[in-house]
Amino acid sequence: KINIFCTHKKSAFIHFQKIEHPSAHFGRHEFQVNRTMFKVSQAALAAALSISIEAASSAGCYPAYSSSSTYSSGSLVSFNSTNYECVHNHYSVWCTGHQPPGEPGSHATVAWLELGPCSGAQDPPAPTSKPTPPLVTEFGGACPAAFAPGTEYAAGDRVERNGFVFECRGTADNANWCGAEGYEPETGMYWENAWKIMGTCRGLLPPTASPTIDPDAPGCPPVFDQAATYKSGDRVSVGSLSYECKRYPWSAFCGLANFEPGSSNSDLGWILLGSCDGTLAPTTAPTLDPNSPGCPAEYSPDGDYQAGDRVSVGSTVYQCKTDGNSPFCLAFGPEHERGGSLGWEKLSSCQGTVAPTAAPSFDPATPGCPESWAEGTPYQAGDRVSVSNSIYECDALYHAHCTFREPGTVPDDESWNKKGSCEGTIAPTATPTLDPASPGCPASYDPSTPYAGGDAVEANGLVYQCRTDAYGAYCNAGPEYAPGSPNSDRGWVKLGSCFGTIAPTSSPTHAGPDSGGCNHPWRESDLESYAAGVRVEYNQFLFECKSDVHLSKYCKDGSYGPNGMYWDMAWNKVGWCDGTLAPTKSPSSTPSVDPSTVPSAGPSLEPSGKPSAGPSAGPSDAPSSKPSAEPSEKPSLAPSDAPSSKPSAEPSEEPSLAPSDAPSELPSDRPA
Repeated sequence: KINIFCTHKKSAFIHFQKIEHPSAHFGRHEFQVNRTMFKVSQAALAAALSISIEAASSAGCYPAYSSSSTYSSGSLVSFNSTNYECVHNHYSVWCTGHQPPGEPGSHATVAWLELGPCSGAQDPPAPTSKPTPPLVTEFGGACPAAFAPGTEYAAGDRVERNGFVFECRGTADNANWCGAEGYEPETGMYWENAWKIMGTCRGLLPPTASPTIDPDAPGCPPVFDQAATYKSGDRVSVGSLSYECKRYPWSAFCGLANFEPGSSNSDLGWILLGSCDGTLAPTTAPTLDPNSPGCPAEYSPDGDYQAGDRVSVGSTVYQCKTDGNSPFCLAFGPEHERGGSLGWEKLSSCQGTVAPTAAPSFDPATPGCPESWAEGTPYQAGDRVSVSNSIYECDALYHAHCTFREPGTVPDDESWNKKGSCEGTIAPTATPTLDPASPGCPASYDPSTPYAGGDAVEANGLVYQCRTDAYGAYCNAGPEYAPGSPNSDRGWVKLGSCFGTIAPTSSPTHAGPDSGGCNHPWRESDLESYAAGVRVEYNQFLFECKSDVHLSKYCKDGSYGPNGMYWDMAWNKVGWCDGTLAPTKSPSSTPSVDPSTVPSAGPSLEPSGKPSAGPSAGPSDAPSSKPSAEPSEKPSLAPSDAPSSKPSAEPSEEPSLAPSDAPSELPSDRPA
């Protein structure tokens, strides 16, 4: 196939793409370039065009495609004056029954390769066959092992595919694509980057010298059966060749038609192991070892299997894997077609049943089964229960689920850890001795009491302690989080059981102020007044706003008040108090000698004996009793009732409304 890219200069670029066309005299071994572009002159371009046109015009039409015919790799047909070839890969199975060229996305588009237009009679003489590469003489022309997808090949490795020998390119020091998807020999566009065709071959590699019979070496496995179901690892024989079904997901091909061992598509699901002769040699008669177990319990889909558990299917022993894939043992049986090998490992064959162990001797120090799991019980980390003669321990990290999740019912459950099997009940301990120095039960839990980290309470004969971390806020979250409730473990830690009451301690030190009373009660209406060091009362307890410059800001937020869940982020619980603060002393009867640095909020009832050091911000509502020492800068809005004691420096611009009682001392500068 030749693509010509014209340019503005007197030259062009020709792009060769190698396609095996029987009418063109280019053998597959003559070209080593694929999709190569190079510059040619006008003369070379004309010659190339003449070759291309001659090759295209001389192509006759192959036999017409027929829907009733069977086609395989390399089959040649024509349709609508165009020649097609059936591809040389696993898509060739669709050449039969799928007419070329096909609609976009149909099977025909990947099964048939368009070779180009053709002309002539409907059934012209067959074109010359494509040249056959020379026979590889190494090993007498025998074929190496067939190519197997997914196999890692090294540089220089040789494989066989469709009767041709291919050698892996590259060097030992550089990575190659010989085993990568999309680079299979004669498949796709880039396979020649990975493989080099060496020639043809026939038959299998010649046998080596007569082998010595090894009683431990198997003969031919069972003959392949089209009606049977095969899974990964199963071995079969076809003729004198043995095959093994590939691992999942390729194992899905092992039971499909057109993918039988030895067929053109065999390598998709089967691995060719080699030649075989006869049948598998029987093993020697087993000797019974009384210390060796027989078959373990038969596999059950309802079983609760853990890592290391062994089961039997028929006379085959399987063990649940211990590499982290044990959850698959609960999802798939050992012989499940696709999932069996994910969680189970085949160990050996077995016969009979596991030999019974010696009669157990009772060890009074070994406990029997703990109490059975009961939904709703507030289990804590480390608590042990029994379910169906198995012991489970509540996990330290996921203990919150132990109350609601029954052990063994959830695959890969992290809340309960299986510790072993048990029988009977735990032996009773010795009668406890009463220690008068041991405390009894603390005060019973009261939902109206505010609790702080470390506080201990009693509920139903059990002692609980309020957590000292941030989760301690749940201790004051209400009855839903009370000790012994389903949510108890959020804020409370179960310490153990108790009996009686705690011996009284010495009288507690009063934590209130020196006066013995309580501070002003906490109110949401006073939030803005709360700052670091401020103390308030709530439920007869004293709380002090934290001194931290950041945490003290939460005291102004009602969500962090002493009545909420997160009070300890803003307040410190100081102690208890009762009553009210004692009043302060009566005020003094005489004023202080020195004035205060800040003026009072309101005026005093009587004026002071001395004027203030500076004028007031605004005039007083009534005139002062005495005139000021200096005149004001601006005249008053209205004249005074009496004349001033001294004349003004200049006469007024207008005459007065009434004459003065006495003449002026000096005459005016101009007559009236």
